[in-house]
Amino acid sequence: MGQKDELRQRLMDEGILDQQYTQLTSIQDDSEPTFLREVYELYFEDAWKKLGKLGAMLAAPNTCRRDVDALVHQLKGSSSSVGLCALAGLCKRFREVSEGKEDGTDANMKELMLLNDQLQEAYSAAKDPIMQLLNLEEEDRAPIERGREGAGEAGTSNAEPSAVELGEEQPTTADQQRIRKTAPAGAAADEAAVRGGEGNVGEQPAAKRTRLSSEL
Repeated sequence: MGQKDELRQRLMDEGILDQQYTQLTSIQDDSEPTFLREVYELYFEDAWKKLGKLGAMLAAPNTCRRDVDALVHQLKGSSSSVGLCALAGLCKRFREVSEGKEDGTDANMKELMLLNDQLQEAYSAAKDPIMQLLNLEEEDRAPIERGREGAGEAGTSNAEPSAVELGEEQPTTADQQRIRKTAPAGAAADEAAVRGGEGNVGEQPAAKRTRLSSEL
C-alpha cells in the first residue's frame, strides 16, 4: 500500500473521511485535472467562514436560534457532500441540542459552545491531511499525464514531411503546359477521360444512384 492509500485509509479509520471522497475521485478525469483540489479548497474556505460566523452568533446576546440552526444545517450539508463525516456528525449533534430535542429539554448554551469548539478542532484535524492527500493524488497522476503528452508529440513527429517542407522545387504552370504539349496523343485522351470522370465525383448521392440505375 502506497503513501496515498495509507493516508486515505487512516483518515477513514479515524472517522474524518468517508466513501464520498472515493466517489469524488472517480468523477475527476483528464479534462479537469484540478477538479478535486478545487472542490476541497472551496469547501474549506467556505466552512472556515461559517465557523467564524457561528462563533460570533453564539457569543452575541439574543441570537436567533433559527439563524444558528440554518447556518449549521448548511455546514452539515456541504461537509457531507465532500465526505467529511466527522464535521457532518458534529453539525447534526449541534442541531439536536440547539433545537432542544434531546430528552425534551431546552438547548444548553454551554454544550453548544463546547460543540462549536469541537467543530473548530474537527476542521483543523481534517484540512491539512486532506490537502496532503490531494497532493499525493496529483503526484500519482502526473506520470500518466506526461506519458499521454509524450505519445501525442511522438505521433506528430512521425508524420511524413511534405515536399514543401523538404525543400523540393514545385513545377510551375509553364512547366505543366510544356509537359502537356510534349505528351503523346494517348496521354491527352487519358487526361480528358480522367477529367470527365471527375465531374461525377461532385454528384449528390440521389442523383448518382439514379444515373447508376439507368446504366444497369
